[in-house]
Formats: sequence, structure tokens, C-alpha cells
Amino acid sequence: MVKIRGRVEMREPFVVTRRVRGRGPGKTVLDFSGADPAAFYGRACVEVKGRGTLENLEVIGVRGALAPVVSVDDGAPGIRVRRVRASNSEYACFRILRGEGVVVRDLIAWDDSSAIGYNYGMVLVEARSAVVLRSRLHATRHGCAMSADTEDCRVIECNLSSSSIAAADFHKGVRRCSYENSVIQNGITFGGEGNRVSGCEIGPDDYGRAVYFHNLGDLDHVLEGCSLYGDGGDYGLVLWDRGEDETPTGGTLRINDCRIEANKRAVFLRNRYESSVSFRMIGCEVIGTLASQISSMGVSTRWERAELREGGIWGGFLVGAHADTVVDTAPRRDEEDEPRRVEEPAVARRRQGEGGSSSPEEVRGRRRPQRG
Repeated sequence: MVKIRGRVEMREPFVVTRRVRGRGPGKTVLDFSGADPAAFYGRACVEVKGRGTLENLEVIGVRGALAPVVSVDDGAPGIRVRRVRASNSEYACFRILRGEGVVVRDLIAWDDSSAIGYNYGMVLVEARSAVVLRSRLHATRHGCAMSADTEDCRVIECNLSSSSIAAADFHKGVRRCSYENSVIQNGITFGGEGNRVSGCEIGPDDYGRAVYFHNLGDLDHVLEGCSLYGDGGDYGLVLWDRGEDETPTGGTLRINDCRIEANKRAVFLRNRYESSVSFRMIGCEVIGTLASQISSMGVSTRWERAELREGGIWGGFLVGAHADTVVDTAPRRDEEDEPRRVEEPAVARRRQGEGGSSSPEEVRGRRRPQRG
């Protein structure tokens, strides 16, 4: 084991292949901010490889090279990084690159780079069965993003935010991944195939949307046990194609036991190109001036045990000519239709602060996160 104390000025990438331990963030600091960016093209400031582990310290990255601050590359199963704070990156504070079964936990990422196209608190790239646990992740673009053929990964009990677009993201090509029991302060974008969000408090992004579906392979996604809050006269949940190449190829979007609230259209479905997909909502409370607008081709929509209202009265539907829609507010409860219950997010019961979560009231109030 390698023990590091105090502040260390770093000039080249630091490769970790065994256990490296500090005395805690602020007490042990690896500072790359004064290094030559040319030394970091295609590299991370700290590269954790194989069975190496990194814990109890702070890492300050280098700008000008799009270099991750801490990257777990081809990691072996088990905890690889924990109790680490990272900042000062134009790409990502933390990255999990390939590997299988990697676990990172109790991380703090806080970055507001001007490189909006790349800046992430955490990004998972071609990862398999990785877990991100109990972390506070904030960045300019996404607090956490999953991309590039990432499969079977989970983000659990985290607090995610961003200063521009959605705090959380599934890119196209992400399969069977999930965000669970987390606070997602300003929206999530769904792409890929077979992904799930459960037990989360989700506030609106800069466009007023809490959940935005686009860039999908198919529509077999699940949203369950969540509270969604739209804003700005916009939408709570949106399925929106931006072109024929982004139209889902098939599948069923399942929304179970959620509360969806927005100032205007709580649910908005638009699919302008012919495809065979379905939308199924079970046991949800939907609140909006217009509870749902469905303007779609080839979309079969079914609402079961739904409560649709606006200010104590029923909200309305606006249904396009090509949409097949069934609304039933109190059907017989069939065993096969029972959605899996999700416990109240543990993160919502924890204290506010670094590594903690925002309260549901803060998410609904759309307040931007404050550092420290």
C-alpha cells in the first residue's frame, strides 16, 4: 500500500496498480493544475488499472487536454475508487472505461467547465456491470452519463446535477442500465435499450422537462416509483422524435406508480414516423393543465388505474388522429399487471450536503445546487 500525505504537485499521469491511500480530501491533494496539457492527451491524470484502488484523497485535474481527472481503466471486480473528490476537468471528473464489476463509491465531483460538449461528473464508457454508489456528481453537461455500449450498470443513491442540460443521461447504445433511489435535480435523458429509472426524485432541465426520451433503439424502458416535476410551462415526461433515425423500432414504455406534475402538458408523446410501439401507464398520478397530449403514428397508449387532474379537477387529453389510446381510471387489478413496488429512496432520508441529497421540496423548487 502507498500512503500519501499533504499536497503534491503532479506533472505527468499517475498510474495506480495497487492500493493508494490518502488522509482524506483536502488533507491529501494530487494537484495537476500546473502541468503541461500536452503530457495528458489521450491520458487521465490518475489512471486506476487492473486491481489498483484509490481512496481518501482529492485530485485537481489539468485543463487544455480534455483529460479525465480519475479514470478506472479495464478494472477488475470490486471497489476501485472511494472517498475521492475530483475537479478541474474539461472532460470528466471520473470515468469508468471498459472493465467489469467495478464499484466506485462516496465520490464528489464538482466542475463547471466551459467545455459544455464534454464535461461530466461521471461517465461510463463500454463498462460492464459497474456500480456508482452514494456519490455527489455535478458538472456542466451531465452529472452522470452512460455511453458507448455500456451494459448492466447501476447508479444508486446518488445526487446528480448539471449547470446546463440534463443531470443524468443514457446515450444511444446503452443497454439494461439503471438509476436507482437517487435525486436527479435537473432532468434525465433516455436513450438506448432496456433501461430503468426507479425510486428517484427528478426535477426539470433547462427546457422544463423532467424526463426526455429520444435517440432510442427501442422503447422497452421502465420508469417506476418516481416523482417528476416539469417547469416553465413545459412538460413532465416527453417522448419526442427529432428525425426518422431517432424513431423507436418497437417495444413498450412502462410507467409504474409515478407522480408526474407539470405546469402545462404533464405527458407529451410525439412520434411522426410509422413504428409499432406502445406506452403503458399503471397506477400513476398525473397533474397538468393538459394531462396528456398524444400526437403519434403507430403508438398504442394504455392508462390503467390512473389519476389525471389539474388543480383538483380532471385534466384533459389531446389525441392525434393516428394514436390508439385507451384510458381506464379504475380497471380490475390483474396480478400480471402488478408493478413492482419500489421503496422510498434512502437518499431522500439522508442529510443535505456533500455526498448527501436534495430534498423533494428543493427539486420541485428548481433551485440550482450551491457548492459547499
